[in-house]
Amino acid sequence: MPRLPIPSRGHPALVALINHTGISANALVGRWARGTVPRVVLANSLSVAAERAARTGLKKESRRLAACARQMVPGLARRVLAQAAEAALSGSARTAMRIGLQIRALVAELQPRAIVITHEGHAWERVAFAGARSARPGIRCIGYQHAAVFRLQHAIRRSLAPPYNPDLILTAGTVGRNQLEAARELYGVPVAVLGSNRVSKPETSAHATPREIDACLVLPEGDINECNVLFDFSLSCAERLPDVRFVWRLHPLMSFARLVRRNRRLRRLPSNVVVSERPFDQDVAECRWALYRGTTAIMAAVGGGLRPVYLRRPGEMTLDPLYQLEVWRVEIESAEEFVRVVERDRAGSADVSEMRAAKEYCRGFYTPFDIGALLRALDRPDDRSLATTRC
Repeated sequence: MPRLPIPSRGHPALVALINHTGISANALVGRWARGTVPRVVLANSLSVAAERAARTGLKKESRRLAACARQMVPGLARRVLAQAAEAALSGSARTAMRIGLQIRALVAELQPRAIVITHEGHAWERVAFAGARSARPGIRCIGYQHAAVFRLQHAIRRSLAPPYNPDLILTAGTVGRNQLEAARELYGVPVAVLGSNRVSKPETSAHATPREIDACLVLPEGDINECNVLFDFSLSCAERLPDVRFVWRLHPLMSFARLVRRNRRLRRLPSNVVVSERPFDQDVAECRWALYRGTTAIMAAVGGGLRPVYLRRPGEMTLDPLYQLEVWRVEIESAEEFVRVVERDRAGSADVSEMRAAKEYCRGFYTPFDIGALLRALDRPDDRSLATTRC
């Protein structure tokens, strides 16, 4: 295990990463060999004995939940328990257990004073807190909210048993802080703004008024199904609006070739649909509307002056990170509704004051880093070590 270096702030640190890349852990670690802060990549599998123990424990919990479900009268509670019993046997449950076991081992070895983990509602985050506390009771457990919080997102807003809860939640901006401070089921867990490196650029005069460019930026998440939803929908819009240009911008995790193999409709695109390979700012500067669902890239698009158009699907939970924005944003369900949005804006209905209010709101999602917020959480006279885990 590498020794923890002591940077100028006086807090030794180690960064542990979950590998979502498909690249081997050794190759990834080799890229950071000369860094001042050591990094480790968590393994995707453990020893045979550890894997067997985790699986046995999950099977036991699944049987317990199933027995609880059978004792309930038919209804919501019974369905939730039955589904939880199934989820306990899932691959994601085993992944959460693996992460928790590795975090426990790191904490036992390094004895850090605090651990910082993303606070996004994932099960592994809570399991990691419990694992850290089992290795070092009294460790300071801090969650960092960076992803957007959706209207009906429950896990990020609730407390569990004490070992699984953060002692403090740091947020990427004032919007996240306000949302989590209002969450009654967190039962008063302190919340403070840490900030983010995704701070919006200062507004320029070119973006001070609504644009008159007939182009729509399409912003899917890094998920094949979500790409298909937005791209299929925008193709329907492109057929109805041949004089409007639709700019498809893929998430960095996604490739267009991969999408084409899954969706034949994407193999031949109309002339008013293009797949962008340009810088994001350039796409924003040459569009007027932004069609989106769950992506946080919409904040930067609104900051650039685009009108956000959220595609809502009938009967589903909203994925809209801008759900609290009451002006400038538009919700639609059909291509006909999108056509009406375009026609209204072309007729000059865009309100400058609404656009500016939306920009101001989006600036609150990501504010400049305030390292003091973290230092205040960490500074203790008895121990100044820190382990950081992030996705």
